[in-house]
Amino acid sequence: MAKKITAIILTFAILFTLTACGDNKSESGASTGGGRSNTQSNNSNQPADSQTNGNQEQEEVKNTEKRGNIIENSNRNNGFLASDGEWIYILYSGKIHKIKEDGSEHQIIINLDGFHFQELNFYDGYFYFTEGSLQSDEQMTVQKIKADGTEQQTLASSDSMRGLCVVDDFVYYYASEAIYKMNLDGSGNTALIKETADSFAVINGFVYYVNLAEDEAGQCLNKVSVNGGNPQALTDGFTSDFVADENNIYYYMSIFNEMSKWGVWSITHNGTNNEKILERDVFSSVYKGKLFKSDQIDLKQITDNILIAKNFIIEHSFYNGKIYYMHDGDVRRKDLDGSNEEIFIEG
Repeated sequence: MAKKITAIILTFAILFTLTACGDNKSESGASTGGGRSNTQSNNSNQPADSQTNGNQEQEEVKNTEKRGNIIENSNRNNGFLASDGEWIYILYSGKIHKIKEDGSEHQIIINLDGFHFQELNFYDGYFYFTEGSLQSDEQMTVQKIKADGTEQQTLASSDSMRGLCVVDDFVYYYASEAIYKMNLDGSGNTALIKETADSFAVINGFVYYVNLAEDEAGQCLNKVSVNGGNPQALTDGFTSDFVADENNIYYYMSIFNEMSKWGVWSITHNGTNNEKILERDVFSSVYKGKLFKSDQIDLKQITDNILIAKNFIIEHSFYNGKIYYMHDGDVRRKDLDGSNEEIFIEG
């Protein structure tokens, strides 16, 4: 009798564990909040659902991680700067600027038609970026244009869009309550993850995101293979904003009845070393282990409580140990401790 009772208890414990933060993950490759994804043919502006294998094992993918921009410029800071190692490219005031790191040889190489360009990537001789604004009635788009200003293409469009990164010959973006993946020419556009998310990151063969749920207890930091599969929850819920760098993911946790857990946490990409690092605060980016906040009034490095710049700071980006930001019509840069301000491109 004792053995039967023990077996029953173990069975209920296993069932309870399986119904934790992963309740809303489907058995298909796309996370749908319930139900399965369907596969259909499509053109580049009408994404199909993801075609994946629900039994696929999620193994760490080690690769050279060829990227159109560094991870830290692909977070929540609407990165306007990219580099090929020789030149810095800046998307600013409807123009793409080309300039050396020392400020020499400044050129405007492309004048763009449209408004509100952001999330610049430079990959294999082409620029990729988003165009449009959530405040506009016009659709937002993913744009691709050759470095000489020719061959501009619209790869995808949506009423709402945010987040863009080009990694290992694929383009990833978020739109219409899904994270999409497509080829560099816009073909094969697929809803890889069908969940509402605030932001995402693609790192070492995995997509990381926080699913936004009506019940905050169901909001987890998740990872899923770029090839599809079942999402894996890395946190237990009550998770909101997150940013990532090459080593860690930083996320915000708020549990009203457990104030000791309320704050900013750090966790490795594989879900280990989960620890609280800051009390309550908001953030928009991370670079070299330091968290930054831009609230369109001030730009701060919040890890060490350093004010970088004041008054109407908009977007910011990072390159080679410096922070670049737009201020008073100029593109400026400083060291990460807020010193050595320079006007990099005068407005």
